Amino acid sequence: MQSAQISDAATLAMLLTAESLIFAVLSATIAFAQPGKRVTALPASAYTLGSCAVGLLVTVALGGLMAWIGVFADHWPCSLRQEIVAVAILIAIVGQPILATAIARGLKVRD
Repeated sequence: MQSAQISDAATLAMLLTAESLIFAVLSATIAFAQPGKRVTALPASAYTLGSCAVGLLVTVALGGLMAWIGVFADHWPCSLRQEIVAVAILIAIVGQPILATAIARGLKVRD
C-alpha cells in the first residue's frame, strides 16, 4: 500500500484557502461583538473566540510558510513576474496573522 504524497504547491494552495476561511471566522466574531448584534448563546466572549481564531490562523500560516519554503526556497523564481508572485504569496501568509492579531486585540472589552 502506497502512501499518498501531496506536493508543496498543492499544500500551499490548501493552507492559503484555510487561512482565508479562518480570517472570515474572525470577521464573523467581530460582527458578533458589535453592540446590538450580540449573540447571547456564544460559548465564550468575542475576545476569546477571536483569540482562538488568531491561534488557528497562526498555526495554519506556519504550515503555509513551510509549504512556501518548499515551493520557492530551493528554486527561486528566475523572472521578475515570478518573484513578485512569490513575494505576494509570502505577504499573504505572514500578513493575515499580523492583521488578525491587531484586530482581535480590539475585541477585548476594557473595564
